[in-house]
Amino acid sequence: MGIVRPMLPLYLASIKLETSMVGIIVSISMAGMILGESLSGMIADRFGMRLPLLLSTLVCGLTLFGFVLGTSLPLLVIFSFFWGCFRVIMVGPVRGYMAEAAPPDKRATYIAISSAILSLSRGVGALPGGIIVDRLGFDWIFYVAGMLAIAGSLGVISSTKPTPMPALKNNDGLSAQSKRKWMPAFILLIVIGMFGFLNIGILLTYVPLLGTEVMGISATSVGLIFTVNGLATMAFSVPGGVIADKIGKRTAMMLGLGICAVAMGGIAWTRDFHWVLGLAVVHALGMALFMTSAIGVLTDFVTHGRLATYIGLYGGIGENSGLMLGSAIGGFVWQWLGVSATFITALISCGIGILLCLLLKKVMVEETSETIYNT
Repeated sequence: MGIVRPMLPLYLASIKLETSMVGIIVSISMAGMILGESLSGMIADRFGMRLPLLLSTLVCGLTLFGFVLGTSLPLLVIFSFFWGCFRVIMVGPVRGYMAEAAPPDKRATYIAISSAILSLSRGVGALPGGIIVDRLGFDWIFYVAGMLAIAGSLGVISSTKPTPMPALKNNDGLSAQSKRKWMPAFILLIVIGMFGFLNIGILLTYVPLLGTEVMGISATSVGLIFTVNGLATMAFSVPGGVIADKIGKRTAMMLGLGICAVAMGGIAWTRDFHWVLGLAVVHALGMALFMTSAIGVLTDFVTHGRLATYIGLYGGIGENSGLMLGSAIGGFVWQWLGVSATFITALISCGIGILLCLLLKKVMVEETSETIYNT
């Protein structure tokens, strides 16, 4: 899906939609992601890994072909929503599988491995997506991405051995008393994830428009920015997980958001391609730290039992709501206040996330065990 995601705002702009409407359409796909990832963990916990993998490849691939059927607003809304829903339905189960398999003191590192794999997919696809657009036109990114997804589904179907989730351990962490202890921290973590991912929603949606409409670069160059960003996220994910396990996951979350804030402030200031490329690497470092650390914090208080369900809920309601808000709000800020204000909005969201991380420590001290306090 890395082929389509960076090019989608450019495609929508090419069919003469206003910037605010581009943001709304992209945010609708994020709304689909909220639903898909929120349900993904429950599906995996009940049916195993194969069903989410099949939905994330076959159904998602078929949905992509819908984008070339027409450019009417109702069709764009429908296909954007379902594409968003099914393309993330494997993320929660993969994270949950890795977290369940990890030793308690290595969870951030193990989760970082899954983040690195997903980042590799996003990074590898972005540059070819830009080349396809420049050489063949926008329709072909949907053809190519759809065929690749369907080819992946054939691999899932041909697999003779289903991949179950790790066995539940006496439903630990899910009693009513236990839930009362960690639920306030879980809710606050969702809110922090929302603000943390609001900045990446702005990055993913409006850096392509910054590149083509303001800086005057090609779609291939936009693809290069996101390829570098994705590969850098992959490269930083495992070291970021190791750092989080060493310095504390909450501290690593704040450090990651601070780095992202610096990157977004730089993008608000510069109009030079090379600076944006370098700042995309800086942003990747921050997001690698933040993403792995946030999931690591979650696995500290939901230690076993339905872990994929709660990771899916965090990803769907927290991360993907932030992506949706970033895409939607950014379009109006761009249109009313200008380009720089759009990326300053992302900087502000990182700052709010850092303040909430300070509150997270207080909630965890009051509501959770001494073990969680020491993370």
